[in-house]
Amino acid sequence: MRLMQELNDEDLMSLLKQGDQFAFDELYSRYWEILLKDAYRILKDKDACMDVLQEVFVWFWFHRETLVLDSVRAYLFTAIKYQIANYLRSAKVREAYVVRAELLQQEHTYQDDVLEVKELKRLIEFFTAELPARCQEIFRLSRQDYLSNKEIAERLGIAEKTVEMQITIALKRLRNKISQHSAFHIFFF
Repeated sequence: MRLMQELNDEDLMSLLKQGDQFAFDELYSRYWEILLKDAYRILKDKDACMDVLQEVFVWFWFHRETLVLDSVRAYLFTAIKYQIANYLRSAKVREAYVVRAELLQQEHTYQDDVLEVKELKRLIEFFTAELPARCQEIFRLSRQDYLSNKEIAERLGIAEKTVEMQITIALKRLRNKISQHSAFHIFFF
């Protein structure tokens, strides 16, 4: 019997149809490198190319008995092109899925953040209502109306130091209350 390397593709294909593993190995060794280079021209990713090549040769082996080919070479190059197209389609689907999943995660995170901020504002409002009236007024002018200490002092006709002291008292009480009631104390320390 002649060596496998001496046989042409048609003879190897004939042996392959009978289940000859050596014929398959010879066809693989003849074409894998050039097919890999052809796939790499398109995909630019060696691992992806190897996956595509493996898919083609596995399919080739499992369908060896039913294949009717004019040219093994032409068939393998065509099969690689189709497999690359399938790979790219599935990659686009995966990419679209990943992008959608990331968007959903961001949306979910954003909604969680919004809920946390709303909860924090609700707690601040609740605890602010427990402050003495003047302290409450000064704190709201500072934190809700965004007035400076000087503007608050002028508006209320009090000393700027009094405003600073009242805001310090309000923040201290607020920190204590919030740290006792939730995980929001992280924001204040």
